[in-house]
Amino acid sequence: MEKETKTVKLTPNTEESTASNPQKLTYEQLEQVARDLAMQRNQLQAHLQKAEQAIAEFNDLGVLLSIVNSGENFSSDFIVRCTNRIEKMVSVALDNYDRREQEAKKEEK
Repeated sequence: MEKETKTVKLTPNTEESTASNPQKLTYEQLEQVARDLAMQRNQLQAHLQKAEQAIAEFNDLGVLLSIVNSGENFSSDFIVRCTNRIEKMVSVALDNYDRREQEAKKEEK
């Protein structure tokens, strides 16, 4: 059995290249592209996890606020715990916001 080889043609996203001038990649270049894509995938996966975590925290905050707003249905100790949790979540968010704002100001300078 003969081993069938295939050539992959890619056009890099540069101003110099055009669709009419495809570039044949060597095996090593193809491996490098695969490694780069895997690294980008990992970075995107990390961003996705952070976004999912933020959404979950936002949903938790909504539930906590609902509990506090309907406080007559819950014990006072539980309401205090929920209120403390809300304060903690909001203070962390404000600290993160302040830090990002300071970093943005440093970058402007």
